[in-house]
Amino acid sequence: MPRHATADSDRWLSLPWDAIAVHYSEIALKGLNRHWFIETLRRNLLRALGDLARNVTRHHGYLFVQPAANRLGEALAAASQVMGVAYVVPVRKQNADEQTLAHTAIEAWRVVAGEGASFAVRARGLGEVISLKSIELERRLGAQIQLATHAPVDLEKPTVLLRFRAYNRQLFFLGPRSDGPFGLPVGVSGRVLTLFSGGIDSPAAAWLMLRRGCLTDFFHVHNFGTPEKVLASKIVPLLEKILAPQNIAARLFLVPYDVFQIALLGAKVDPSLEVALFRRFLVRVANRLASDHGHLALVTGDNLAQVASQTLEGIAAVDDAAEFPMLRPLLTCEKSEIIRLAERIGTFVLATQDYPDCCSLAAKRPATRPRLQAIREAEATFDIDRVTDRALAEMRAWKIQAGQPPERIVFSPKVAPISADGAELSCPESGVSAHFD
Repeated sequence: MPRHATADSDRWLSLPWDAIAVHYSEIALKGLNRHWFIETLRRNLLRALGDLARNVTRHHGYLFVQPAANRLGEALAAASQVMGVAYVVPVRKQNADEQTLAHTAIEAWRVVAGEGASFAVRARGLGEVISLKSIELERRLGAQIQLATHAPVDLEKPTVLLRFRAYNRQLFFLGPRSDGPFGLPVGVSGRVLTLFSGGIDSPAAAWLMLRRGCLTDFFHVHNFGTPEKVLASKIVPLLEKILAPQNIAARLFLVPYDVFQIALLGAKVDPSLEVALFRRFLVRVANRLASDHGHLALVTGDNLAQVASQTLEGIAAVDDAAEFPMLRPLLTCEKSEIIRLAERIGTFVLATQDYPDCCSLAAKRPATRPRLQAIREAEATFDIDRVTDRALAEMRAWKIQAGQPPERIVFSPKVAPISADGAELSCPESGVSAHFD
């Protein structure tokens, strides 16, 4: 149920509403560039809502969504998933007189309240539209509602919360509040590359980066004979779960595992270092992808000491091979927190399905505290730069967007990042471009 309401949400939605008020939180703390953050959120709402909304307009401290006819419930649900949104609430414009407000509240209570339901009235920011102080209006409306319905008042935990608020010097009746993901609008923080395994952690990490305003592409190493088999696996549905609520596109870079495996077979290295070497190989390939395709950082689902390769020593060994900042949004989370997040964003069931994770193909007993010098010496036994070149030569990429089949990307020598809606994005500093088959 939405916050502040324990009455049936379908009953609330059956009431007549004019619009959806969208509130943000952290954006309000921004300085001179606040208008850019708000405008980005407005555009993101328009894109995410699609034909569910007729328009999204900016006002001081909030935005208004005009939902398409008979699509209010869908529009509320979609808007509440857009990054940067603190909460959404349906609103109905009111005449600024006490009798109209009392009538609206009484009729709403009769529709949404079940047997034995209690109520409370809340009024906020009405000073410019009505002569009464908010607390006095609450008392007077409450008395009229109780007289008409005989319902008990509960100011602490009411079954039905009847709310009024002024927006832009106009008075509105508010429905139940639905919390959003908070954070920042996608696109305000640049583009990152997520190292994607298909387990529980990396999808959650990618979602958290979206919440901090980053666009993300995905890099995945697979153990299938052809990349097309990856597209038929759970990987694409997992990506769609992450991308669909924002209605954005991303690129999926696929590299075969056997490139590294063959190189490792020809080298004599301590088996306990295989996982560390593989993770450094991932980062070296990701370095090149990020350099060529406009990513500002690399993202992993690492969680400190969760597994043998994610000790501080293991993390340091990986970072030693990195040429870009390594972002680990899950680093200090409890595993139960990550699972709850995966369940919330809809990736948990897919993430727990069987899949040939390439990390599990390396040594079964990896070193928990590998020495960096030993790893460097082991890596020197085979030509890691040549292995990286081979991996990139065999790399294939697809544009992924929910509701559309994967679209093969054919790159010129270097490529620009695609924008949130999948269009080509110019990248003057690297002079690169891309197109799709």
